[in-house]
Amino acid sequence: MKNTLGDWLILTFSTFVGVASQLCLKQAMQEMNLERFTHNRWAGVQWLAANGYFWAYAMSAVFSFLTWLWVVKRFHLSFIYPVSQSAAFILILFFSSIFFYEPMSLLKWIGILFISLGLFLCR
Repeated sequence: MKNTLGDWLILTFSTFVGVASQLCLKQAMQEMNLERFTHNRWAGVQWLAANGYFWAYAMSAVFSFLTWLWVVKRFHLSFIYPVSQSAAFILILFFSSIFFYEPMSLLKWIGILFISLGLFLCR
């Protein structure tokens, strides 16, 4: 299956939008007061409906899904799924350390090295 530059750009875009959706969800959940949600579910639902990060998550997740449909049609699934998920995993690690100050341990760096090696061998 021959893929064009446009196919690769859509794959890259889909992966980045998927990562962005997870980062938005994390931010929305960090801002949420779980006590409010457990004591009054309606207040929690109202809060979610008014939270911009939650809506950014929802829209980017839908958009990621729609672009993923294009990707699945254009690439071999046995190739593209591990590649996109591995890239997303690495991006999540990096962006989580930047935006949420999550620690980057030596084991995570070793994991990134092995994932990168696997991506190289997958091509």
